[in-house]
Amino acid sequence: RVCDNDFTGVIPAFIGNWSRLRNLRVCDNDFTGVIPAFIGNWSRLRILHLYASGLKGPIPDEVARLENLTELILRNVSLSGSIPSYIWKKRDLNTLNDLYPLTQESTILKS
Repeated sequence: RVCDNDFTGVIPAFIGNWSRLRNLRVCDNDFTGVIPAFIGNWSRLRILHLYASGLKGPIPDEVARLENLTELILRNVSLSGSIPSYIWKKRDLNTLNDLYPLTQESTILKS
């Protein structure tokens, strides 16, 4: 957990090699740059909290490779573009932005 540390700069590329990572929370920092594509290397990742991290840009396509992802929190991130359709197809993803639990009742969000 790397929350509430006032970290700045880009997220270092070397953490892309942490293949056993299951939980990453980099919230409430002042990072710069985009959500890094190397997050697709974390095949075991279940929880990804990037809220208020300072990151910008689109959700990278590499998120599609996170087959075990159950929580994706992007609140207060300057995202560009729309939420990719593959996000809605993730069977185990049950929380998006912690405000929108993904259930069968979430059809408005899925359309």
